[in-house]
Amino acid sequence: MPTGAALPGEASEPPADLVQVGYILGAFGVNGHVKIVPSSSPLDSAIRAQKELWLGDTDRPLRKVQVGSIRAAHDHFVALLPEVPTREDALALGRPSVWVSRSKFPRIKLAEEYYWIDLIGCDAVNTAGLALGKVTAMDDHGAHPILVLTTPEHGEQMIPFVAAYVLEVDLAARKLVLDWLPEYFD
Repeated sequence: MPTGAALPGEASEPPADLVQVGYILGAFGVNGHVKIVPSSSPLDSAIRAQKELWLGDTDRPLRKVQVGSIRAAHDHFVALLPEVPTREDALALGRPSVWVSRSKFPRIKLAEEYYWIDLIGCDAVNTAGLALGKVTAMDDHGAHPILVLTTPEHGEQMIPFVAAYVLEVDLAARKLVLDWLPEYFD
C-alpha cells in the first residue's frame, strides 16, 4: 500500500462525536504494530481503552479499524491493528490522525477530573460573574495544564488550570468560575 493510498479498515459512516486523540507516527517492530502519539499524556489518554479507532487525514476519508492490542510505551502507544498485518503495511499508512468516538471514552472516576475536550467551548467567568472569555484550547506545559481563553478585547490568554484559579467547573452549564480579574490580561 503506497503512502497516500486508501487506509485499511471498514468504510462506514463515522460517528458525529469523533474526537481527534492523536496520530500514527509509524511502524514499531516487524509484525505490523504501529506507534500512536496521543494528543494528551498516555497515562490519561482515551486511546488506551479502545477496541476500535478511526484513521484519516486530509487526503483520505475516515476508516474504522479494529484494535487487536494496545499498550503504553514511554510517550506513545504501540498498537496491533489486524488490518495492518506487516511492517510494510504499517509504514505505508503514513501519519493519519487517530480519532475516537467521545461516547467510548472511559468514564471519569474522580469528581475533579475532566477530559480537556469537554472544557473546550465553556464560558469562563470570574467570582463576580464578569465574563472572561471562552475556553478555546488546553495545553500541557509540564508543571500543570494551561487553560487557553479567547476574549474579544485581549485575544488569546493563558491561565494555569490549577485549584488556586479554577474554583468551579460546571460542564452541564458549560461554565468555569475562575479567581481571575480582567486586569491580569493586560
